[in-house]
Amino acid sequence: MKHTLVNKRLVDFSKPTNLLLNGLPGKYKYIPYLKGGGNHIIKPIEWYVAWDKETVAFYKTDSKARFQNSNYYFRQGIGVPMVKSKKLKAFLLNKRLFDQSIVGIFPKEEKYLYFLLGFLNSSVCSRIIHTINHTANNSANYLKKIPIIYKEKESSLIEKELKNYINEKKQSLIETLRNIDQIVNSLYEGKF
Repeated sequence: MKHTLVNKRLVDFSKPTNLLLNGLPGKYKYIPYLKGGGNHIIKPIEWYVAWDKETVAFYKTDSKARFQNSNYYFRQGIGVPMVKSKKLKAFLLNKRLFDQSIVGIFPKEEKYLYFLLGFLNSSVCSRIIHTINHTANNSANYLKKIPIIYKEKESSLIEKELKNYINEKKQSLIETLRNIDQIVNSLYEGKF
């Protein structure tokens, strides 16, 4: 499969909003785009998709294009690879578009975002999803079946761990995941 190399000067790296549903205004032609593969917490930008006004108009009208569920475009959420691995890996979408190899999770309330991100990256969650579904896929229907125990105190601790890793780089990914595992394990102790 051949891919076009993109001139990064034509990429709009700003935080997108739903105002872009009709395409990019001005000089930019591309936006970052997420494709499959697992990463914990943060997924690097490796792909771009054409998103100028003319191209978006084509996406909306061409019978082979898949411009669907656009009310979820450019929203903050969590991505989980559709293809299952031994350990579930979840990452922030950072308001970027993503392809069908990623399951998008959009909490109804923003306060649950970091808790769910931490929980989905925990060993407990991986064990639960493998018990619920032993197949090779992590579909949204299987993810919805995961029993979640939520407590405000633990949620705050998980959010602090994640923000320390994402914003301040005070600790390594391994240390962050270990600390989150301890917090989530305390919630599920004796439950499984």
